[in-house]
Amino acid sequence: MKQETKVDLQALRFPVASLHLNKTLDDFLNSENEKLTIITIDLSIERCIKQRIAHRSLPLVLESGSLQEPITSEHINSWCDAFDEEDYEDVSFRQHHVILKP
Repeated sequence: MKQETKVDLQALRFPVASLHLNKTLDDFLNSENEKLTIITIDLSIERCIKQRIAHRSLPLVLESGSLQEPITSEHINSWCDAFDEEDYEDVSFRQHHVILKP
């Protein structure tokens, strides 16, 4: 069974969410895990992941078609201390982007 790393960016949006990508990808590359799932509300993260993999020639593959899940009241309650409602009020889904080591 593949070991997995999950990184939940919670309600972070561009540019802050994308700033976390390099460290997240580097940590994943240096781990023994074979699968990384990045969970985000930011629609631009998929493009950023593809760009980082290509630009840095990383030996990683982004699976096509991210899973979407509705944002629940539990998510919102967990974000309320760290984020303003304006950070997430215009989105209704969290995306799960899966990255694999080939």
